[in-house]
Amino acid sequence: TSKSFIGHFDGRGFTVYNLFINASKYNFNRFFGLFGVVEAGGYVENVNVSGCNIVIDGDVKGQVCCGGIAGRIVTATVANCKVDGKISASTSSSGARVGGIVGITFARSVIADCYAEVTVNGSSSDNNAFAGGIAGNVEDTTIARCWANATVSASGSGSVYVATGGIVGYAHTSSVIYDCYSS
Repeated sequence: TSKSFIGHFDGRGFTVYNLFINASKYNFNRFFGLFGVVEAGGYVENVNVSGCNIVIDGDVKGQVCCGGIAGRIVTATVANCKVDGKISASTSSSGARVGGIVGITFARSVIADCYAEVTVNGSSSDNNAFAGGIAGNVEDTTIARCWANATVSASGSGSVYVATGGIVGYAHTSSVIYDCYSS
């Protein structure tokens, strides 16, 4: 959907099983996860995703951001969520941002008390590729008390900038990460 989630979602500890997203042809920026985009004060909490399988590959032109809970969060919060599974994105332009919980974050967003047991991979043939156990790419974001048991990889060709991390693949300005653990 092209609509962003801006409300409050409390999963009350319930689990979404076998979330499956497979996309192979897009010509503009796309965001994939249980929620594509959460923004404008949106709050997602207490939801688990088990058996997550997100695969974005093929003729994708545009930035691709994937996470088990959300592809992108902007001025939003994701708290007390758990994800297990596999998340992978490949794009021919504008880059890939892949995380176990969230793909990319901006503008005073928060990820807190989350856990991911995931395999994540980001690849791009024309722009940056960032992958992390919790988030692929963060800017002006706080990540607190999160844990990841993750296998993380990213790849690119040419002058592509590639970054991976157990918690975050690439952290931009004004981001704070504390009390987090990765194995």
